[in-house]
Amino acid sequence: MNNPSNGFSTYATIFLLLARAFTLVSVVSLLAYLFYYGFFSPLSGIPGPFIARFTRLWLAYHGWKGNLHSVLSDVHDKYGTTVRVGPDEVLTTSPEAVKTIYGMQP
Repeated sequence: MNNPSNGFSTYATIFLLLARAFTLVSVVSLLAYLFYYGFFSPLSGIPGPFIARFTRLWLAYHGWKGNLHSVLSDVHDKYGTTVRVGPDEVLTTSPEAVKTIYGMQP
């Protein structure tokens, strides 16, 4: 069972190879996620804070801090009526945008 050339057992070698493969797959998946949501998502053309392209953690932080209402007001003042606030989340203050987003027909 032991490999005399390097002192590791066969199981330890297999475990190390699996750990490296898992790490590689994890890093590639993370990069693909960041690349897609940052630049190729259908929402990528909607303005908003840069961090909002990738995560909602900034919303959670401001909610925990207690100033989310003022931050969202500031974001709307800076970026307009329709703002991207998460990787797949948009906020709007425009009734026309609500009709477009939800496909409502009069």
